[in-house]
Amino acid sequence: MQVAASSIVHAAHFAVVMPGRDKRCSAGDVWAFVSAGRVGETEAQIRAADKVIGSDGNLILVATPDREFWIPAPDIDTLAEQLAEQMLEMYGRDVRAGIS
Repeated sequence: MQVAASSIVHAAHFAVVMPGRDKRCSAGDVWAFVSAGRVGETEAQIRAADKVIGSDGNLILVATPDREFWIPAPDIDTLAEQLAEQMLEMYGRDVRAGIS
């Protein structure tokens, strides 16, 4: 039962990650990354540590272990995802030129 549930979670995460992937990443690369579960686990750890400490209209101030971010309230999950990707160096360490 756990294997089936895990597969469903990976498939759902794959469906979310795939459209936003870098064009240089194949579908196989995305599946391997999602299957490893690293992003989801890291996101969960970040979400558990995040605290909403303020608000102004539709914006919220989120305190993370590293720093604070003002973000639109609906984007709190996106913040955790982006921070997880940075922590895992999903796209490398260096700033690279975009694809032209």
